[in-house]
Order: sequence, then C-alpha cells, then structure tokens
Amino acid sequence: MLKLKTAVSLAVLALLAACGGGGDGGGDAAGTPVVPATGALQITSANYVTVADEAVSSTSYVADSSQFVTGAQVSARPALAVVAWSQFARLQRHWSAAQALVTGATMTESMQCSGGGRLDATMNDLNGNQDLDAGESASMVAVGCVESGTTLNGRLDFTLKSLTGDMNGTVYTASIGVTLDKFSVATSGGSESGSGTMAIDIASSGANAGTLKVSVDSLNLTGNFGGISDTVSMKNFVFDETLSPMGSGARSSSSVSGVFSSSAFGGQPVTLSTVSPLVTLPDDAYPSSGQMLATGLAGSKVRLSAHNASTALIELDADGDAVYETSVSKAWSSLF
Repeated sequence: MLKLKTAVSLAVLALLAACGGGGDGGGDAAGTPVVPATGALQITSANYVTVADEAVSSTSYVADSSQFVTGAQVSARPALAVVAWSQFARLQRHWSAAQALVTGATMTESMQCSGGGRLDATMNDLNGNQDLDAGESASMVAVGCVESGTTLNGRLDFTLKSLTGDMNGTVYTASIGVTLDKFSVATSGGSESGSGTMAIDIASSGANAGTLKVSVDSLNLTGNFGGISDTVSMKNFVFDETLSPMGSGARSSSSVSGVFSSSAFGGQPVTLSTVSPLVTLPDDAYPSSGQMLATGLAGSKVRLSAHNASTALIELDADGDAVYETSVSKAWSSLF
C-alpha cells in the first residue's frame, strides 16, 4: 500500500466528505450519540452548506489518502500530514549517504532543494549508525525550499516511535510523531501554514494493501487559496483508512472523527463523525458510498452522502429531530 513517493510531489490526502445514504427523514446510524463541543455552532439553513464545504476541505488539509497510492492531487490545498510524511521519508533516505557533521550523537546536514532554497536537518542518532531508528528523533527547517513547484518554509520535528521492515518497500509498519512550527506549503494556487502536533501510523502489507491513521492532537491552520483566506482549528481529530487491492489499483475505505472550527462560519466548533465508511474505488477521484455527520449546538447537524462518485447530497437537520428538512446536491469537485 502506501509506497512512498518523492518528497513534495505528495500533497493532499483525505476525500472526507460524506457518502452513501441520504434522503428525507430517517435517523442516523445507531451508536454512541455525538456530544457537541462546548460553544458549538448552531447549524442553520444559512450556514449548513458552508459547514459541509469546510468539513470536506478541513480534512483534506490534513491528508489526502489518494496521494499515498496514486500521487494524484484532488484538493487544491496541500495536505500537511502528507507533506510531513514525505519529508520524513526523504530525511531517512538521505542520512545514510549524508556527508554530515557528527557531534556526539547529533548529525547535521544542509540539503539543497532542486528549485532553490535548502533544508537544514538534524538527527539525534543515539546508536551512531547514521540511520533514524525507533526511539530517535530528527528535525527539519525549510528555508525557501522549492521542489516540484511547491515551496516549503518552517520547522518539522519528528520522533520515530516504531519501525519494522523497509519504509521504501511495500511491507513495513511505522509510527511517527510530528510537531509543526509555522510550517508552510505554497503552490501556484495559494499557501497553507500550520502549527500543532499529530501522529502518523502506517501498516503496509503489500502493494495497494494496508492501513493509515493520522491522529491530530491540536492543529491550527491558516490558508489562502483562490484569493480566499481562512483559519481552521482541529482537536482530537482522527483519520483512518484501509486500502485493499482491487483490479490494478486500490479500494479505499476511510472514516473521520473530531472537532474543528473555521473562520468561514465564525470560528465556533463542529463535531465530525462517520456513520458509514467513505469508499473510493480505484478509478474514481471521489467517494461513491459512505456517510458523514457534522454536529453542532442542540443536535443540529449536516449529513453528507454520496449519490455517486461525482455528486454529493448535503442535508440539514436544524432542530436535531433526525428529520432532514433541507437538502442540496453538489458536485464533489465544488467541495474541494
């Protein structure tokens, strides 16, 4: 599955708008009721489409699963988890061949970027083997680093929690902690900057087979794309994905949960949950089944469902009675 591609060509991971289901009335899937965050947004007919749009976009800021497999970018906005992971892999590949300055257990190296700028990297190599092993850490400061039309700035800190197998192969498991400090990614379409902490866990069992989990403790994002600026905050946010071989590609099944807020709707929090997994087939850019909820104050919520891989249904339950009184269909492409 998740066979790593080169550095910054990776960029956007999540396809998280909701899919599957829909229709008038009816309740949501059985399970533990979603508890709205303190100070939650009241979702109404005036803001429910914006909430749905931001729910999709906010998740794609963190990751775009399709990129780990195909390298294809769905969202115009870079996914910071994907970029962070690709930089971690890049650092790991470089250490063994680096002409590094070694001071005790610390290795330092300045790497030139193909389009200009540099990456200043440091590794705490506790066992002195010029490789990053479990329990060791590394940091990277990007200074105007340009790769494949993408410009990086800011700092990433990595802690390798565990690793088995070869990350450059197709069978391995890896767990890393990531801290972002004003880490920014800019493309021709705009820029995204983030500060916060997350963990990335990957278990790859073969080509197009395995699992991915991105867990965000807290992440604050500021972006400007298409001339539109916004800020997004995420807490206790988890993205899970399972990939399984299908034809010559992979079938993706993913879920999301957590709390997020956006300046697009006043900065009040909304709680995301997955009713049924979001499924994307190998030849599709967007989900074709599954369903997600965004829950606000007093049980008000938005349900996102997929008609198919091209169109999503957005529904509003403004009073929390599980009857969806207002709805609109949107092209998936308009939500990213």
